[in-house]
Amino acid sequence: MTELAVGLVSHAAAQAQSSATAQVLKRKFQGISGKYQAAFNNKDAAGVAALFAESGVLIVGVPGNQVYSGRQAVEDFYEGAFKQGSSDLQVTVEDVHSSGEVSWTRGSFTEMRPPMQGGNGLVQVQGLFGSVYEREGDDHKIVQLTVFLKPTAPTQPAVGSSTPPASESTSK
Repeated sequence: MTELAVGLVSHAAAQAQSSATAQVLKRKFQGISGKYQAAFNNKDAAGVAALFAESGVLIVGVPGNQVYSGRQAVEDFYEGAFKQGSSDLQVTVEDVHSSGEVSWTRGSFTEMRPPMQGGNGLVQVQGLFGSVYEREGDDHKIVQLTVFLKPTAPTQPAVGSSTPPASESTSK
């Protein structure tokens, strides 16, 4: 009976330590995501790219499933996005895992960007991301970031309306 009690206490202690470690890990990657968000919102393409490993990859799932390989290509992508008006990024890290030198996260985001189907102004889009990091010294660098925009449900026009359904949310 004593062995069972010791085993249960040991298991509970290991779970508490694992939970504490998970919280520390989540805070660490929330911090990195915060740096990403701050650089994005300051339209600092070099700052965003600096969070990537030299050979890091950015995969943009919509539109066109584009792949940007290398820190310079990532910086060039963000320069173009900022020139088009992308702004107001809000990132939420929802899950973090780690194994040795590699960690990965997943989460969601919103941002303001030009409408994909033309038009004026900016629209708010929502998306999902997954990122993979490798440890570089005491820091972690993004080796792959994959982002996808969530599809938006078309709005049905009022009966008798000649206005086509909207495919993206309206601008702020």
